[in-house]
Amino acid sequence: NKNEKTLVQCLNPVYGLKDPRWIIEYLNYHRAIGVSHVHVYNVDLHSKEMQDALQAFREEDFITRHDWSDKASGGYTTRKTYEHAKWAAQTDCALRTRGIYDFALFSDIDEVAVGPSGSKTKYPDGHLAPAIDMCQEAWKNRKKVACSFNSNTVSSIYTKLTEEEELAMKDKLLLERYNWIEAK
Repeated sequence: NKNEKTLVQCLNPVYGLKDPRWIIEYLNYHRAIGVSHVHVYNVDLHSKEMQDALQAFREEDFITRHDWSDKASGGYTTRKTYEHAKWAAQTDCALRTRGIYDFALFSDIDEVAVGPSGSKTKYPDGHLAPAIDMCQEAWKNRKKVACSFNSNTVSSIYTKLTEEEELAMKDKLLLERYNWIEAK
């Protein structure tokens, strides 16, 4: 649809993920809520399983992967603080995508974007299109060049579940499992 705005997600540098299920669910979730394309700044997702998962999304032209490792950057992205690598990735992504997409979303791997609920639009609850429409209106009416909307931080993705929690959540998606733990 020509009237729908495009949204690129600039995913801040990703460290430490070992299980490809998280990146698969994360990317599919964000695609389902309206993200058009994701730039992944990959610091250490170099296992075969992680590379296979990322390759599937590259083949669909849903992600662009940037090697943000110590070796590829000559230490630039890893010998300073995480914030140093994060700001460098955000700047890189903003420059690469400027003029290609209508909006950009900057987030960490443990932040799950959430669009409005109950908006009575053609989009399901949680979709980002109504939030993007609000951003577009802010630009047209007040010349605001930035806006924000909600995200849920799911920082427990690295948390080990207890045996009881693991059993209770075994049939849940990882996003549901760790969102449950975070809220507990």
